[in-house]
Amino acid sequence: MEKLKTFSLFFLWLISFSISAQIQDSIDFDRLETKRLVKVLEQNNLYTLEDLSSVELACYEGDTDSAKHYYYVFQSFLIDADIETSWWAYMNFNPTSKGAKKDFLHFGMLYSANENKIYYAGDPYPGMSEGELMVWNLRIWGGLAHVSVGQTIHRIDDENKSFEICYLEQGISHGTQTVELKETADGKTEVIHHTYYKSQSKFRDKRLYPGFHDIAISEFHESVKELAESIN
Repeated sequence: MEKLKTFSLFFLWLISFSISAQIQDSIDFDRLETKRLVKVLEQNNLYTLEDLSSVELACYEGDTDSAKHYYYVFQSFLIDADIETSWWAYMNFNPTSKGAKKDFLHFGMLYSANENKIYYAGDPYPGMSEGELMVWNLRIWGGLAHVSVGQTIHRIDDENKSFEICYLEQGISHGTQTVELKETADGKTEVIHHTYYKSQSKFRDKRLYPGFHDIAISEFHESVKELAESIN
């Protein structure tokens, strides 16, 4: 009887451990902000860590014949902090924090390729790393419409103070965003944001994307600017 009881307890522990492992390896849809985001992930068959780790990118390729089909937008921002402080702020700005939630740009979830781990809103954030996949929810026209956007940190260049963001193959838009930091003559930091993009819709690329993109990245850079200037 004692052996049977011990075996039963071990069997229950084994089942519990197996269920817990499966949960940790899967996206917790209950922790995502909107049903729209859940739907996008499901449409792209993204359910587990393995799915997220195998997502394909659709970066801008400037040396190919297809480069002429991309659109280009450019923005610049000024941070009243030295370049080292500003770079630290970009590398350590926490997108999962409540302070990162803006009117237009809302954090959805983040997958760290380095740690093979999913981060949700409110989770501690270890800092930006290559291979990091972020999903954002864009609240358009005050929340009348929602669009989910996935991007991956493709490259980080610490020496030249720049990082590159690629769109996902499954996404509506393809292309690359590059953020470069430059030191100004008076010791401040100029942030230059280049974006090459394209989709299957010329109307979207010409009429919709530039405006929404400007709002989204302006909110992001303003958040990082506030962080850098608060510690300078």
